[in-house]
Amino acid sequence: MKRSFLFFMLFFIFSVLSSSAQQTMSIDDLLQREADAKNNIAKKLLENDPFDTPNMKLYDVTYYQLNLEMIPNQSEETGFVIVNAKALAPITSIELHKTSSLTVDSIQVDGQIADFQYNSPILTIFLPNSKDTGEYLSAKIFYHGFPSSAGFGFSRNNGKPMIWSLSEPYAARTWWPCKDLPRDKADSADIVITVPNNLIVASNGTLREETEISGNRKQFWWHEKYPIATYLISIAIYPYRVYYDEYTSLTGETMPLNFYVFPENYDRNYSDYAQTKTMIHAFATLYGEYPFVEEKYGHAEFLGWASGMEHQTLTSLNGSGETLIAHELSHQWWGDMVTCHTFHDIWLNEGFATYSEALWMEWRYGKDRFHNYQKNRFYYGSGTIYVEDPQHDNIFSYNLSYRKASCVLHMLRHVVGDSTFFEILHTYYNDPQRKYGTVTTEQFQQICEDVSGMNLEDFFQQWIYEEGYPYYQYAYNAKPVAEDKYYFFGLVKQVQNFGPIFKMPVDVTISMAGGDTTFSVWVQNETDTFSVILPENPTAVTLDKDDWILCKKRFSDEPLLKVELQSIQDSSGNNNNHWDAGETIGLIVSVSNEGLPLNNVKLLLSTNDAEISIQDSIVFVGGIAYQQTVSNDTNPFILAAVESIFGKFVPLEIKIFDNDIFVGNASFIVPVGAPSILLIDDDINADYESYYKSSLENTNNYFAYWETLGKIYPDSLNYYKTVLWFQGTQASNLQSADFRNTMENYIDQGGRVIIFSQNLAEFLANSGSSENISFLSDYLGVVFEGSASNESVIIGELGDPVTGGLALTFTGPYGINNQLQRDLISPAPGAHSIFNYIQSQKSAGIRFEPNSSGARVVYLAFGLEGVAGPNEKSGEALIARIFDWFSLLTPVYESKNERPIEKGFLLKQNFPNPFNPTTEISFSLPSKEKMTLTIYNVAGQRIRTLFNGMKNAGVHSIQWDGKDASGNQVASGVYIYRLKTTGFSQQKKMLLIR
Repeated sequence: MKRSFLFFMLFFIFSVLSSSAQQTMSIDDLLQREADAKNNIAKKLLENDPFDTPNMKLYDVTYYQLNLEMIPNQSEETGFVIVNAKALAPITSIELHKTSSLTVDSIQVDGQIADFQYNSPILTIFLPNSKDTGEYLSAKIFYHGFPSSAGFGFSRNNGKPMIWSLSEPYAARTWWPCKDLPRDKADSADIVITVPNNLIVASNGTLREETEISGNRKQFWWHEKYPIATYLISIAIYPYRVYYDEYTSLTGETMPLNFYVFPENYDRNYSDYAQTKTMIHAFATLYGEYPFVEEKYGHAEFLGWASGMEHQTLTSLNGSGETLIAHELSHQWWGDMVTCHTFHDIWLNEGFATYSEALWMEWRYGKDRFHNYQKNRFYYGSGTIYVEDPQHDNIFSYNLSYRKASCVLHMLRHVVGDSTFFEILHTYYNDPQRKYGTVTTEQFQQICEDVSGMNLEDFFQQWIYEEGYPYYQYAYNAKPVAEDKYYFFGLVKQVQNFGPIFKMPVDVTISMAGGDTTFSVWVQNETDTFSVILPENPTAVTLDKDDWILCKKRFSDEPLLKVELQSIQDSSGNNNNHWDAGETIGLIVSVSNEGLPLNNVKLLLSTNDAEISIQDSIVFVGGIAYQQTVSNDTNPFILAAVESIFGKFVPLEIKIFDNDIFVGNASFIVPVGAPSILLIDDDINADYESYYKSSLENTNNYFAYWETLGKIYPDSLNYYKTVLWFQGTQASNLQSADFRNTMENYIDQGGRVIIFSQNLAEFLANSGSSENISFLSDYLGVVFEGSASNESVIIGELGDPVTGGLALTFTGPYGINNQLQRDLISPAPGAHSIFNYIQSQKSAGIRFEPNSSGARVVYLAFGLEGVAGPNEKSGEALIARIFDWFSLLTPVYESKNERPIEKGFLLKQNFPNPFNPTTEISFSLPSKEKMTLTIYNVAGQRIRTLFNGMKNAGVHSIQWDGKDASGNQVASGVYIYRLKTTGFSQQKKMLLIR
């Protein structure tokens, strides 16, 4: 009891400070606090709790009655709630939400005593009689308890009791058992509250009765006749000063406005509250009549937080100010009358209310004030407006759900036009399927498309479901073409570093001595151009002058250049068009221009490779017009490589100057010397080489390629540091004594060998040749055990330098389904198993050091094409690890480590892997980042978002307990986890075994 008293004293002090401090807060500060407070409510309630159950989809709530007595000096409530519902399918029970701070005393269903069970936060009521589809039930739940502070407060103001509720998003359950989901709105509700007779109860709808009862108590009966979501049912209790005003509807009827204020705040708030009826008239004109005009509207002061909450027909306010009042009032249309179906689409509530602030500015103060106000709502950060995981993500991001979402409506208005935009809102308001119901983004999009006649798929996809905003870099040129005629050429390039290439109409304003002209161009590609004939020479050009688009823009008089390697001239050497060791070559590049025309372009070449000398590092390519490509084929760069250079890629950088002014740079790599790797394509008529080539190229391994079909093999492999030999599903061209002897000699000389083959071990073991069996065991380190055609998953050996922490599947969506007769193998003496099949525990891979010459062999009884593909990097990771082991240039990997990847990010393999029931995912970030960590199944379906928010630079770990977003255990199998940040994404596989 002492702890509770201390908590409420601290809460009271905070509330008083908030009440005074908010008077100087901006609307941004107030709504930021509102968003933070709502997120805190959600986190307290849903951190480990399910928020939906299959049973809740089987019935529809039609009515609530709350009949409660509030006992302020004990911070307690007691009474009952009636829940009427309709069965949508045959049911024997119903499930409701309830927090553990409330105790159920008994339950009646249709007048009969009902059994119940509680498993936090789900209250299950067993129906005495089952219900068929379409039948109704009425459950009466008697309970008492101490409402959770997450969404309910017993506090004090000026020494007097102040009781308040605030239930968004999931806190109605903290003070009454209910189906606490926005999608199921009750058709009506009664709120009957008993309090000490010195207090006043304000609530939703119309006050039906105010009755004195025994014990110096008073009962207030409020009736809400319109459909209402649980989070909008509210009470605010205090010895208020109550005063009234009235609103005259668009058709001339009057509606009461009730204001419940702390007496000491009456003078301070009166002038702001007095604007309410004018605001209602403004929004009724813009959207449609006030939706609860047969009841009331008003404000009730409370101490929940320094902002407001849009409770239906009676907003709770801890503050004033016209923009805050406008924001919460507009929710009566957007949030209360039509409610987001789930909190995935909270932007349909908060984005509309935030844009309504700007519309009020426009209504009262004019266009300039409107545009300036809305421009201050622009948000240039990362994240999506759509809330991927309302159970674990922040639902109420002020930057995304409020600010950026309001920009979506602002941009939509300009895309479809003013008159069409407001026609959309009127249609939305009057839609019989949405009015007093719920809505999703897809449904709102459909209304927009039906009214406008436009396909808005790209608009909603890029702004709601994707991140970012366009960054327009634009340039222009004009030249006279005839008397009083000028040819105007303009270019717009999107240069944003994250997010999609946006498709938007963009206003272009051209200023001339005789006045301005504005027209719209459709910008939908990385680079778009346009041209017009003008009567005068332009003096200035402005993009999106009125700030209709959430974008950044920059006028540029710089070129937009692209430099690419074109060819190598080695006529003074061996003339094979390749840069060989000790050879001097001419380097030819192409330069293309997607920007303004250039006059005198100079290219400066450099490298940081000490084995390369640049003899002629400067070339001139002259002028480059827009969309023109030129090259330095008549004036090549001259470079030379030392005689001792071993085959590798040389990094080169070109700096670009126009009239000696630096305008850009470009980097690329050029192969030099003999390749250090021989890729042996032994798949006969198959086309698997692309998987191996891309894996080598993407890991910067310079290789020679030999396709064995119809060609004679070399007499020696010793030109190469490494041989990668792969086979397909047919017999090999190289299963001969000559090639076996060549390979044995290469290994004896210290060669490094990688073999990918499904059945080479079977052929050698069953050939009847002792030489083949000896080659298999003594040189490759392999013993054949049998076939693994039914095995679909292999796991890397923990702690192995090549495969530790890796898990590969042959049935996923990335590779090709040709792994039908893979060998089961085991390590010969001295060799090590590096991959094991899950079922048989036999080996799928061997690592071997056959002699003291430094030779190393990795034998893999499968094809790389079966586990890797264009959308997956496991093949590249495996190749990179093998080469690291070959060269020993990096430390041996431990089971929880992984190779670092670009930009300083590091996503490690989960540990343990395989796992049951939990695993740990570790990663590091080079800087503070907005990031998500998401689990998918192999079909690409999202299972659960483990984290979505900001993380500081450094190493982090997050556990997954093998449950989906609803708290259900997922089945055994391979899962994919993806780390995504601004401009970076990587994924890995893991295996769950139940």
